[in-house]
Amino acid sequence: MSASKLLTLFDVTHLTDATRYRRVLGKLQYLSFTRSDIAYVVNKLSQIMKAPSEFHWKDVKHVLRYLRGTIQLGLRVTSIEDFNLHVYSNAYWGDISDRVSTSGYILFLGTNLISWSSKKQNIVSRSSTESKYRAVDNALSETLWVTNLLTELHELSGGYPIRRPDEGNGSVRRESGVWWPFSGGRSKLEEWETHGAEIRP
Repeated sequence: MSASKLLTLFDVTHLTDATRYRRVLGKLQYLSFTRSDIAYVVNKLSQIMKAPSEFHWKDVKHVLRYLRGTIQLGLRVTSIEDFNLHVYSNAYWGDISDRVSTSGYILFLGTNLISWSSKKQNIVSRSSTESKYRAVDNALSETLWVTNLLTELHELSGGYPIRRPDEGNGSVRRESGVWWPFSGGRSKLEEWETHGAEIRP
């Protein structure tokens, strides 16, 4: 499904029995743990659980056909010498149904994909810049947790650069580009608050 495709609850032809739709989506959510390529579409289709339509069911079947044709794909973890963490984040601002933005990130250890997410934000962002800022905040929360885990496993020590693509005006950037491990919990973002981030004008 194209990222620009809009899914809403306003389609008129609702399914008479949405049980099958919800059951299949539950299985697709489980499958997305090892198939990051369907994480976005599963996230979008899961937002229509309340009142799916025939239109949405066709999209679900399209995902199933895609999976059947790409059954050989999956996560490949290979031996690496690059232990830097690379994180990319973005956000889709203001969904047409409820104006809530969607955050997404992918996290690599070297060339190996180890974590990803695509989910709605908790509050309504007033601008695309704000929604991207929250997406970065969410990505860094996961990155700091992974950093702490790797440090405890004695796989890494010192600072770890976090690399993001330059998205132009309105994007969020770090002054130094290097984060240092800390001893707090997964949800704590003291590093973000202490070292600071700035929003480009």
